[in-house]
Amino acid sequence: MQSWFTLELNGSPWRLRGLAVNTSLLHALKQRGQMGALVRTDGDQGGVLVMMRDEDRQGRAVFRSIDAGRVPLLSLSGREVWTREGLQKAFPHHPLWALTEDYSYVETHPVRLDNLLMLLFEYSHLSEQQRGSCFADSFISRTADYVGVRKMFAEVSEWQGLSEVEGCGDLADLQYVDEQKNRFFRPSTIVDLFELKRQSQSAKVLAGGMDWQYGGQIELPMAEVFLSPEGIGELRVLTREESHWEIGAALSLTEILDTLGGEYPSLGKVLQHYSTGPVRNRATLGGQLSSDLGRTDLAPVLLALDARVRLVSEGGARDLTLDRFYGKEGERTLRANEIIKSVSLPRNTEQMFRVRDCDTRLCDSYKVAARRVACQSMITAAFAVELDEQRRVLRAVFAYGSLKKSRPLLAVKAAAALKGRVWDQQAVVAVLRDLDEEVALLAGLEAKDDRRVWVSTLLQKFCHQHPQGQKANAELDLDQLGDEGEDKMDQVFASE
Repeated sequence: MQSWFTLELNGSPWRLRGLAVNTSLLHALKQRGQMGALVRTDGDQGGVLVMMRDEDRQGRAVFRSIDAGRVPLLSLSGREVWTREGLQKAFPHHPLWALTEDYSYVETHPVRLDNLLMLLFEYSHLSEQQRGSCFADSFISRTADYVGVRKMFAEVSEWQGLSEVEGCGDLADLQYVDEQKNRFFRPSTIVDLFELKRQSQSAKVLAGGMDWQYGGQIELPMAEVFLSPEGIGELRVLTREESHWEIGAALSLTEILDTLGGEYPSLGKVLQHYSTGPVRNRATLGGQLSSDLGRTDLAPVLLALDARVRLVSEGGARDLTLDRFYGKEGERTLRANEIIKSVSLPRNTEQMFRVRDCDTRLCDSYKVAARRVACQSMITAAFAVELDEQRRVLRAVFAYGSLKKSRPLLAVKAAAALKGRVWDQQAVVAVLRDLDEEVALLAGLEAKDDRRVWVSTLLQKFCHQHPQGQKANAELDLDQLGDEGEDKMDQVFASE
């Protein structure tokens, strides 16, 4: 095994030796003097951002912003990383630097200003489709002029034809040991991953390095053995079949949003406001499902979309519905010798509609939190309703998250009570009491818990926003209305 590794920093090779396996990128940059002005990583204000060169699903190279304080340095072995100073030296004629002079009043804090420039640089090199992610919302600061920030993003969105960057290629195997004999592995096959897991039962599988929480730490939690699945091609597939999509567990949330956000607007809506862009660029679907189980905002919408999880081990594979994957209270369905290989989402095709005798399908997701991004949800919800030609409910799914630490909740009884009714506000009102009692019992909510109000209110909002369904091939995409259209709907709903 080797005690050194290399990556590129600002276009030049950077060889590192003897570092602990839990060293973060930010810690190493501070030791090198690249982040001398940074006192700490402030999670409440979006962390400390740097740029990583990556590839999109079409094999085109892109720049991705990442949070240096939350990324294990070893996971970036063989990659290319840039600081703001490095980008400005390597791309001196980039129009962003001139734009910064025009908006010098926007941000006074040097760290937050660098973060803003990182997001704008990333945004300027994305395709029009990829710019659907709300990068302006990914910028968090208490010292910024947000009117000016949005004006900067609006100007950058008009830029086209910026210089291309070369592809970054595949990640090579890595076997690293530090001075305390702790080890870090990045295998290239699932077979090698299971061999390493068998050798060390306590090994920690990294999920893009994003399962650690914000908190200002520079050193990441320690383990004797870290396993990174980033180099395993089988875990990074994104395959469209006639009946479903197969999503590899090691795919980043950004890649999923870019590819599937249009076909599944309810999923895209959750991903678009999931933490921040730099977190989505590293966080993986499998990592979000396997760690911090019931707290992830993704669980309710995946339940509403009838997602299935494929688990694999050396002994074989098994497919579970997402509800079964989370298991019963206190039960961990993911066994020690298993990993999540992929998640499948059924497609809303004409064939699927015929099989279910379904004429239309409605699906949407909601989140209640102190702010839209980088904030723990008070409650999340996702609803799906299938209707026949007479608009009678054939099937309904009511899923809630953030109410319990162990798992999301399905209000099965309340959803069943809606079956056979004509889809309208009257039908929804008729099941609200049962819904409130069922969710309160499952989540252990007291009578005065404010979240009980949201349990019922979000379902009513869903019914009001989706009075009619859409035919096969896509869900109803209310995000096309924009913030102004959704605000108008909210005003009408509040007046009822």
